[in-house]
Amino acid sequence: MGEELTMETITKKTAKDSLDVEAVRILLDHASAKISHDFKRPACIAIGDENGELLGFLRMDGGPARSIRIAQCKAYTAARMQSSTHDLFLRLQRDKEDIRFFCDPKFTAFPGGNILRNSANKIVGSVGISGLAPREDHEVSEALASLVKTW
Repeated sequence: MGEELTMETITKKTAKDSLDVEAVRILLDHASAKISHDFKRPACIAIGDENGELLGFLRMDGGPARSIRIAQCKAYTAARMQSSTHDLFLRLQRDKEDIRFFCDPKFTAFPGGNILRNSANKIVGSVGISGLAPREDHEVSEALASLVKTW
């Protein structure tokens, strides 16, 4: 049926400087498997390019409808701010800033958005997870960022 997906085959098959369709599928599969295994609840998963524009999306069976847009905005925000949405949330609290100061209605500071950097530390994409608790969304986005870091 095909080659088994292992870390070695994922690394061999994934473009190093950008996310191709196969890489996006691997990330969606990896995220949904982690969410199912670790949290046993559905969520929404958005994968964006280095600018936060949507490359792939998965609403797991039963994933909350409200989380569709939130996941996509988390990926978008992470890419545009070049940091996790968790870090943005902390920054807004620390500096007593309002997210509206950035003049972008797609920005969100809900944890669960992250940038994806390859092994050369180049930003190749972004991820947004929504539908779990904020710390769980963040944990899944961190796991995907760690995975891509090996590419």
